[in-house]
Amino acid sequence: MECVGKTDEILPNIWAAIPDAIAIAEGYSRNQIPDFWRTHDKSKREGPRLDVWGIAVTPELGEASFDISRNHSFDYSSPTFFKDDYWNDQPVLLPELPAPYHVYVIRNGAGQLSVAIDR
Repeated sequence: MECVGKTDEILPNIWAAIPDAIAIAEGYSRNQIPDFWRTHDKSKREGPRLDVWGIAVTPELGEASFDISRNHSFDYSSPTFFKDDYWNDQPVLLPELPAPYHVYVIRNGAGQLSVAIDR
């Protein structure tokens, strides 16, 4: 029960770290797959491309690992337009993330976030 109590204690901080974990994963991803992000940045379609798929918690260390990948709520399947296509004459389909594509972000016991490079 001690493990459950520790998890309950740190879970609010882990939950609060989700937006920052996604932002760190996106920053890392922009260096790994720049063409994907360059195309998406030119598009008019709004919304986050990444989302948390899972969280593994190590209560005794106060750590959490965020598995971040494709946001299934983002619309990849319908055409959109580039921001410089003022007349919306040239519809484009946005590329999807490579499959499989995951970025793992670790939140250590002190609350610091970093990408787990070796996973």
